[in-house]
Amino acid sequence: MELMNDTKKELIISHIYLADKIAKIKKKNLSYVSYEELQSAAYFGLTQAANKYNPDLNDSFSAFAFYRISGAIKDYLRELSWGTKSNYIKISSLVEIPSCKMSKNNDFFHILINNLTEIQKKVITLYYIEDFKISTIGKILDLHESRISQILSDCKLKIRKEWSSKKSELFI
Repeated sequence: MELMNDTKKELIISHIYLADKIAKIKKKNLSYVSYEELQSAAYFGLTQAANKYNPDLNDSFSAFAFYRISGAIKDYLRELSWGTKSNYIKISSLVEIPSCKMSKNNDFFHILINNLTEIQKKVITLYYIEDFKISTIGKILDLHESRISQILSDCKLKIRKEWSSKKSELFI
């Protein structure tokens, strides 16, 4: 039995606390990654859990989500060792980045979003990385759709400005 979209959204919204808690626990042992990065990975895992959860096969959504969230964080940490290629591709659409070789000494994605606020990082991650709709992001973050749109616009401006000032440093 597949869950309806509204039920999936409710599961995500009602279990954001679990994703945040797991990200905080994982952060204690990881100095090289920010809490916000782990939180984004945790949100992705929570979304996967809601999409794959079958109440006929699984007893508790919380237990099911715990393993999906933890797994998503582990996958993210493995991806970090491969670089930031996927984030580079998705964020590149914001700043029209040419195909260049990234410097091994720079973390492109993190440099570009470094000056964003925590809420801006969440919105940009949920929208561009997780592919959530503005209405869903509004429900998750308890903000109006117009505010989410405004935050996205602000993010684009900040990222483009950061790109303009850092592009010579980012590529070799």
